[in-house]
Amino acid sequence: MHSTCTDEGVSYDLVRCKCCNVVVLWPPPSADELRRAYSDVYYGSDATKFSSPIEIMVDHFRRRRAKRLAKLLGRPGRALDIGCGNGKFLGFLQSEGFQIFGSELPGKAFERASKIPGIHLTQGELQASDYEEGMFDLVTMWHVFEHLDRPADTVRTISRIVSHGGLVSLSVPNFESLQRSIFRGNWFHLDPPRHLFFMGPEEIEKTFSDIGFRLVSVSHFSFEHNLFGVLQSLLNTFITKRDSLYDYLKFAGDQGRASENEGRFSFYAQMSIAAMALPAAAAFCTVEAAAGRGGTVEFVFEKTT
Repeated sequence: MHSTCTDEGVSYDLVRCKCCNVVVLWPPPSADELRRAYSDVYYGSDATKFSSPIEIMVDHFRRRRAKRLAKLLGRPGRALDIGCGNGKFLGFLQSEGFQIFGSELPGKAFERASKIPGIHLTQGELQASDYEEGMFDLVTMWHVFEHLDRPADTVRTISRIVSHGGLVSLSVPNFESLQRSIFRGNWFHLDPPRHLFFMGPEEIEKTFSDIGFRLVSVSHFSFEHNLFGVLQSLLNTFITKRDSLYDYLKFAGDQGRASENEGRFSFYAQMSIAAMALPAAAAFCTVEAAAGRGGTVEFVFEKTT
């Protein structure tokens, strides 16, 4: 398999390893490219990443996720969110009785997370020495795994710091999805150059099974991620600026950024197209989820050994 994707005029190849079946971005982005990719433009320049209505909707999904995992674990405990963003998901877990820990890269997201009361926050990528063995009852990664440049190290560290009977939950883009098959290089969840690799559902299950975890649940349906993934991928097919609507939703309150991003007319035109495509996109997401080929996949694993 060989295909390409483009961002800001830079093209990247997507190459599948014949040995492990993992798809990687090639050539790997340079340190300078990654610094630009993770600038404040990516995190949003205001107090929140998205405009207020979008933040309210995203908070709804965060709260539901926290309640679901708390119920599944069946007891309060210590929770670590790797790449915790603004920390709000951890805030909802705290409301369920958890002690909350997070890690995040330096920047706007870290600044926002540091304002969550009671959070224990570390800056930078997760390190093996950051936490004690068996310290956590719950470890989560929400669309973070594919950003890691040393995923094997992170998986080994997670295995060490999760307690027996503890849970690991992660959500990732599904390269084997119908979305990706149809939209190819225009697929929203490729997100070059930030997404460095893609592991299919079978490879992820095997990765965690090999280190002593059993699969508790897997879901191919996400109203939060899959529906917008279809809509933005559709727009990417016709609009030169990749993920333009997504950028608008981040910078709705930033008029300077909005003028850079092709003007207000483009925003309203894209919103109109998205609204018209919404029913068909929702039906498509239902079908791909039923077929086990959702645009994103969410896993829950339990540590058994």
